[in-house]
Amino acid sequence: RTEAINTQCVKLYLNGSTNPIKVGDIADSVDFYPNVVIENCRFENNRARGILVGTNKRTVIRNNYFHICGVAIKLESDCDYWYESGGIGELVIENNIFDRCLRAERNWGNEIIYATPRNKTEAGKYYHGKIIIRNNDFSSTDAVIADIENVEEIEITDNKSNNFSGPFNLRHYKNCNIHKK
Repeated sequence: RTEAINTQCVKLYLNGSTNPIKVGDIADSVDFYPNVVIENCRFENNRARGILVGTNKRTVIRNNYFHICGVAIKLESDCDYWYESGGIGELVIENNIFDRCLRAERNWGNEIIYATPRNKTEAGKYYHGKIIIRNNDFSSTDAVIADIENVEEIEITDNKSNNFSGPFNLRHYKNCNIHKK
């Protein structure tokens, strides 16, 4: 059971031993996260990033316009330092225009879509569920489109890009399907 202490703290009561729990472990309410749809929006002239995605349910980002100084879409991959997000359940990025992102003089990223690497990976285990990147327009840039690791399934299909020499950095995944337009 839980007891709310205030809007930021909850006391958690456990039955049984706490031996597996150690200092530094993180607890999260996996039922707390929503499904998210971000649609028909403009993300312009933001510092650092456009969207920080952080839900273990389904997220759809579609029909948007991104003109960001840094990373357009970011997935955090650890409960480390900022404690910004947990793993992604399913992320669909479709029918968006990414217009000259990553143009800042400061280093706010090197990829349009970026999943921060985890401190460690485990064989056969994946932090993120499924990521689909389809029918997007990346043609105004020659930057790396996506740098993603530690995901069970990746599908990248029918995107428009000028960077066909190496537009994706993908590591530690179970299934991957890439089809260029």
